[in-house]
Amino acid sequence: MISNIYNKLLQLATTANIFYAILAQTLLQILLVLVLIPKAGLYSSEKIFDLRMYYTSGDISKYLTELGKAGRDAYLYNEIIDLIYPFAYATALLLLTIYLGQKAFKSPKPVIAALFLPLLVFLTDYAENSSILSMIILYPIENFLYFSTGYLTLIKHILLGANIVLLTLFSLLAVKRQIFYSQK
Repeated sequence: MISNIYNKLLQLATTANIFYAILAQTLLQILLVLVLIPKAGLYSSEKIFDLRMYYTSGDISKYLTELGKAGRDAYLYNEIIDLIYPFAYATALLLLTIYLGQKAFKSPKPVIAALFLPLLVFLTDYAENSSILSMIILYPIENFLYFSTGYLTLIKHILLGANIVLLTLFSLLAVKRQIFYSQK
């Protein structure tokens, strides 16, 4: 079953699909960074939660209070759009992992194992965004999300960094394999 899924993903991992996935991710990122995040930022001097490495329940309470109703509404709109963003960039990471992995390795096994990393990045980011969305909607009611969301953000950033390292490694191995085989 996993090899069937891998083979279907391998068919999708074309340079055109990777380009479109990166383009979609980039356009969403531009929308978030240039339009939506600054709009939410007008109501507070602090960075929104997604852009911080980590934050505590006290930070959440202080920030959501400081935003006021209008700021929370702006942030809520940002988070609704941000529910789409993890899918866009995780798709790009997944396709890049497959594309570079199949060029770096003869066997699909290391590539299949590596596919769990972009999936974990997606799931963690989606859980983080859903948690932030819930906290904004439920404000001023504090719940367990106030204690767990900062950890989700930290884990998301660590996994994303690990994914970038993995893609760099796959790129280097693909280049090495290409040079090795061109010399034979």
